[in-house]
Amino acid sequence: MASITLKPNVSTLGVISKARQRDRPAGPLPSLKGQTVVLTGGSSGFGLATAHILPTLGVTRLILGVRSTERGEAAAKPMRIANPTCKIEVWELDMLSYESVQAFAHRCAELPRLDLVILNAGVTKLVFARSPSTGHEETIQVNYLSTALLAILLVPILKTKSPANSPGRLTIVGSSQGYSSKFKERSANSLLEEFDKEWSGIPAGSERYSTSKTLVQMLVYKLSQLIPASDVTINNFCPGFSAHTSLGREVPKGAARILMGMMQAALGRTAEQGAWTYIDAAAIKGEESHGSFVFGWEMFPFHPLMYTKEGEEVMERLWSETVADQEAFGIRQALEAIKQ
Repeated sequence: MASITLKPNVSTLGVISKARQRDRPAGPLPSLKGQTVVLTGGSSGFGLATAHILPTLGVTRLILGVRSTERGEAAAKPMRIANPTCKIEVWELDMLSYESVQAFAHRCAELPRLDLVILNAGVTKLVFARSPSTGHEETIQVNYLSTALLAILLVPILKTKSPANSPGRLTIVGSSQGYSSKFKERSANSLLEEFDKEWSGIPAGSERYSTSKTLVQMLVYKLSQLIPASDVTINNFCPGFSAHTSLGREVPKGAARILMGMMQAALGRTAEQGAWTYIDAAAIKGEESHGSFVFGWEMFPFHPLMYTKEGEEVMERLWSETVADQEAFGIRQALEAIKQ
């Protein structure tokens, strides 16, 4: 890997502390006049706050990909009133279903223009559960597998439907916890089969979330090697910690919830502060952020494993297994379109 020089001893808490020194991007805000933007997971938390900001930057058409269209419409109603010149649409997207992901991408392919995609949907599971559609463990399914399929299906659309001399943008929401994963599954003969084995307990659920975000870093790096930044600029970022997301909704009452509350008070951003990190990664950072991890307004390296021979081999196996798993949902055709 040569895109970013590895910085040793990256301190996640140190970066979080630095990130909180500024609430908004430095410098002038970007103009997104006339642009069409897709935002998944935009009905709550940071995603909802970002959805409120985008029309104020000139976005002409904003598409919210949500699991519950009822909740999505409720969230969109005040935005439509406040921004009558922006066409705000709510499209169904269930990240537990490959069929839903593929259908969503097909709708995007019919758009006359697509400039920017922010993939924000994510979950934290503290109790083991499988997707009823795919059979995969839900954290890996939502945070990595369905995110990978949707990203790959949308890259060729961004490439062809963004204006000339203005690359499409794909930004995937990650987490600094992706740095801390142990990723013990990496030595398994089949990574996806290993991820599907049952686990229990809050520590295991937390580790699974961290690992899923490491996998997203691997996805972003791999995609950045397949397409130049001048066609589609792809990056990954962490918005920071907040009490205003739904990721911690499964934390049980008791010591764990008290600890999370203390962390939120000490390190947490407001929803609006977090939303500005979305704008920074998706609309302000330029082609220099292609294949990078953005955190605290700056670019940082990926998980240290990715800078080793073992990590390179794991990334290739993960990629091969992912493509094979999603064979029936147009992934190979999308990869061929990316190369053209």
